[in-house]
Amino acid sequence: MERVIYADVLFLMNFGCDLITVCLTSRLCRIKTKPLKVVAAAAVGALLSLPVTLFLDGFTSLIAGVPIASLTCFAAFGKTSFSELLRRTAVTWSSACLLFGAASSVTRFVNSVFGVTGRTVAALSCAASVPFVIIASRFRRDREEKRSAYLKFSVCGKTVGVLCLVDSGDLLREPVSGDPVVIVASRAVTQLPRDVVEYLLNGSGEPPPGIAPRMRIIPAKTLIGKEMMRAVRPECLSVNGTERRAFVSLSNAEKGSFGTYDGVLPPSIT
Repeated sequence: MERVIYADVLFLMNFGCDLITVCLTSRLCRIKTKPLKVVAAAAVGALLSLPVTLFLDGFTSLIAGVPIASLTCFAAFGKTSFSELLRRTAVTWSSACLLFGAASSVTRFVNSVFGVTGRTVAALSCAASVPFVIIASRFRRDREEKRSAYLKFSVCGKTVGVLCLVDSGDLLREPVSGDPVVIVASRAVTQLPRDVVEYLLNGSGEPPPGIAPRMRIIPAKTLIGKEMMRAVRPECLSVNGTERRAFVSLSNAEKGSFGTYDGVLPPSIT
């Protein structure tokens, strides 16, 4: 049976789905990106999907979608580690499969019920997806930036990521550099070396060799009075995907102890 494919309809459907998919990946993986990069990445994904649809079918087309999802992520979010790229690719590829399936079903339904051509449905869907994605993305971004931020940092070669509460009352800073101090629940960073965690919580004497040059003592005022907190400057630290300068201190607390979040940080770091 001969199959007729309209390249313009296919491109518009892919572009609309890729646009929403990139925004979903940005929200789910907590990555900040620019609208122009989102549009460019969606166009890249839509163009690369054309030969896949024309020349491949079934399971092979699904497999071919994996490198396309990786290139789309690279175009939208830039360079990152291999493990993070795999995570973003998995989210993008899974979302794209679901959205494209849903878009195809809606197109067939509208065509069969109302007699509207595939080109019209694809054009309307693509046009509607652009303002929807922009409005939804900005609304979610405004709400999320006011209350939470995704913190990722590395100490002694171990990398952890936690969702933190953005607290305007957190005024802790390192006295010399003035860099902000982030407080994280110790039970949420079990990937860190045990000796590092123990020293940051209640250690005495010399710090572990791996963090000694980057250790600081932070004076703090709490509900029970003044105390001296130990903090470390991570080898690298990012907030919502953006590199920042800050110190990390640990609190002897369980996961979700900060209003369901695993840490607390000041608004200035976001």
